[in-house]
Amino acid sequence: MKKKEAVDLFLRNVFDEALVADLNQMLSVPKGLDFAIIILVCSGIELIGALKQGHLGSPGKRFKEAIVSYFPNAGYRECKDVFYNLFRCGLAHQAFIKPGTATTRNPDYKHCHLKRVYIEDEEGTVLFIHPNLFAEHFFQALEEFRRSLQDDPRSLERAYCAIQKIYKEYPNINNSIEICTSLPPSQPDETQSVTKMPLPTRILASEVSRF
Repeated sequence: MKKKEAVDLFLRNVFDEALVADLNQMLSVPKGLDFAIIILVCSGIELIGALKQGHLGSPGKRFKEAIVSYFPNAGYRECKDVFYNLFRCGLAHQAFIKPGTATTRNPDYKHCHLKRVYIEDEEGTVLFIHPNLFAEHFFQALEEFRRSLQDDPRSLERAYCAIQKIYKEYPNINNSIEICTSLPPSQPDETQSVTKMPLPTRILASEVSRF
């Protein structure tokens, strides 16, 4: 299999048919799933960083570099350390975002994305993240990454090297097997039950209550 075909297959199986598919299912649910959406996006960012750098080391560096290189909003570049330290590490290692951040999927708060806000019972301001916008910008970043592979043969080579290391590190993975979303197709009357994590349909602790 040629390198370009191998990279395209990996991107299609791992991103399009698994990660993106799961995110789209979660976004179809109107409430809750704040943290599930954020941790999936953060995982995808770190993986894009690995493909960009051509190796699996330095997770913080590759995460931040992927944000700087591919995300459309300058605010992401300014907040890259916060995303990694408070969101990525907080959710991955503590199953909760660390203090200093807030999130809600309420569409009325989209304009607050990447801004500092006041919330009740907190001292000072916290960084607000709207999970839906975070996911949408991740989709744009993924497409930007794909375009970078077309424009630069060296980028394609690095992505191929990272993929080879992934399968070397996890030798039981069969890249000929189609990777499908773990979420079932949602039914019109069952959207509230679609979840990958045992989260309530509404996470009250993450609601912004006052500006």
